Amino acid sequence: MVERVEHKIGLWCYRWLSMGGRLTLIKSVLAGIPVYWMTLFKIPKSILGDLRRYATYLGSGNSVHGKIHLSNWTMLARPKQMGGWGLKDLETFGRALRMKTMWRFLSTDSIWSKICFDKYLRDMTKEDWILGGHKSRGIASPIWNGLLEMRQWISPGFIWQVGSGTDILIGEAPIIGGDSGLLSTPLVAYFHHKGYKTLEHFCSHSTTFSGYWRDSHYFRLSGAWKGQRDSFVASLLRMGITLQQKEDILLWSYNPSIGAVTSHLAYLHLLSRDDHGIGTWWAYQIWRWSLPLKIKCFYWLLLHHRVLTWENLCRRGW
Repeated sequence: MVERVEHKIGLWCYRWLSMGGRLTLIKSVLAGIPVYWMTLFKIPKSILGDLRRYATYLGSGNSVHGKIHLSNWTMLARPKQMGGWGLKDLETFGRALRMKTMWRFLSTDSIWSKICFDKYLRDMTKEDWILGGHKSRGIASPIWNGLLEMRQWISPGFIWQVGSGTDILIGEAPIIGGDSGLLSTPLVAYFHHKGYKTLEHFCSHSTTFSGYWRDSHYFRLSGAWKGQRDSFVASLLRMGITLQQKEDILLWSYNPSIGAVTSHLAYLHLLSRDDHGIGTWWAYQIWRWSLPLKIKCFYWLLLHHRVLTWENLCRRGW
C-alpha cells in the first residue's frame, strides 16, 4: 500500500503542479488507495505515519524532504466546514470506514456476515451482542479484531424503531420517541429477573389508549420504581407509540435521514467527538468562491499568516 502511494505521487514529483493541483492529487491518492485496507483492517500507526509523510509534497512540489511545511497536518486534515483543506485524517477515516463495515455486518445477511456470525456469535443475536456488550467466541482474526474496536464508537448512537417489540430489550438502546433512560439499572435488572425483558412484555394489548401499557400494579412496583415506570410509559403515550405486526428496526441516530452508518457521517461524528471545533467563518467561505483552487489555497494561507513572507521566514529560522 505504501509503495503504491509512493509510486502514484512519485510520478508527479518533478512536474510543475500548482498548489491546487498538488492538493487534488494528494486527496485522490490518500483517500483512494488505502480505502480497501482501512475498511477491513486497523492500519498500524507506523504505516499511517509513512502515508502522512507524503502529504509534505503539498508544500514542496518535488520532494518529500527538506522543504518548509506551510501548515501542520492537524489543520489541513479537517473538513472544509471545520476550517481545513478537506484532507482526510487517516486514523479517524479508517475508524469511520470500519464503523461502516460493522454496520454492514449488523444490517445485512451477506455471505461474509453469515460466516462471521456463525464463527464468533453462534447462540447470540447480533442485536444482543452489540448492545449487551457480550464477548465473541473463538479466536479472533485481524479483521474481526479491527471491527470489535468499533463497538464503543457505534453502539452509543443506536436507537430502536418500534415494530412488534419482541427484539427491543428494556434498558439497552433508546426507543424513538420513548425515554428508556428513565428506568434505573436496578429496576431494569428487576424486570429482567421477573422475565419482563422486551417491550412486548409491557404491552397489555388493551383497546383503550390509556390502558394499552401495563400499569405498575401488574409489575408490583411502588415508590421510586413506580414513578420511573410511570414516567417511561408516559413518554410512550405522549409519542403515540404502539406495537405493530412488523420487525423492530435498529437505526443509527446520527443519520436522521436513513438511519444507516455511512463513512462520511461517521467521519464527521468522530471528528466532532475529538473536539476539532468549527473554524472561522471565512475559512469555509474561501472554498465557495468562484476562483481557481490555487488562488483559494493562497488566500487560506494568507489569512492564516502562513505565506512565506520575510517575517515568517525569520521566525522559522531561515
